[in-house]
Amino acid sequence: MSLAIETISAMPPLARLRQAAALNRAADALALAGLRRRFPAATPSELGVALAVQRIGSTATPQLRDLLAKETTVSDTPVDFLSVAARAAAACDTLGIPYLIGGGVASTVHGEFRTTRDVDLIVRVPLA
Repeated sequence: MSLAIETISAMPPLARLRQAAALNRAADALALAGLRRRFPAATPSELGVALAVQRIGSTATPQLRDLLAKETTVSDTPVDFLSVAARAAAACDTLGIPYLIGGGVASTVHGEFRTTRDVDLIVRVPLA
């Protein structure tokens, strides 16, 4: 086992999440710096759309780009996935909704460290 993996595995889950959030912030800052350099006249909203499209990748159609630009509020300030997961969990707890957080957030908590751009949330919604 490599020293890096041993070090990460020895960290408590909250420390792993904080480390992953810090790495994501660094990756976002680098991506935004590159976008600012490529598009120096872009507005913060345009940079936010460009960052979102970059995250989505090759599946970002022209229609999706237009929708992001017109119908959503996108800024060039990246969202911290850990705070999104915490807010989603708190809302589910408050409403008494059973939930599971998966994906990169769960992987990081369980020692498989990886950066992520989303929160995978599964909820059990009772039938009416």
